[in-house]
Amino acid sequence: RFLAGAPRNGSDLPDVAWHGSRLGEPPWCDPGARTLALALAPARPDEDLLYIAANMESGAQHFELPRHPDRSWYTALDTGAVSPTDLVALHDQVILNKDDLVVRSRSVVVLEGRPSQGLARALPSRPARSGR
Repeated sequence: RFLAGAPRNGSDLPDVAWHGSRLGEPPWCDPGARTLALALAPARPDEDLLYIAANMESGAQHFELPRHPDRSWYTALDTGAVSPTDLVALHDQVILNKDDLVVRSRSVVVLEGRPSQGLARALPSRPARSGR
């Protein structure tokens, strides 16, 4: 089955959303473009949302991340990282708490978007702040 950019399987997310370094701006008409990103919606309810950013530039590039209030992004793969840290085991993945992603030169980064209700297990406990 081909990706159509439309919701499927009861999801409110399109099966694929194409981007450049800016959301919703894939560089289809730029023959010199060296960045491309896409978001893939889960095919099944038990799967994670994926965001894939490719940077073929000679320097690092910033990519805007899609916002999903019910999901948080985790780095699963970064080909710009030194092996063996390029592939991040599930239990070693940490939440990205930012609106953009820096992708090293000539690298691909894959993020997994997981439901936010799992955050309590993913984050270490923090001491409560005292009120002023």
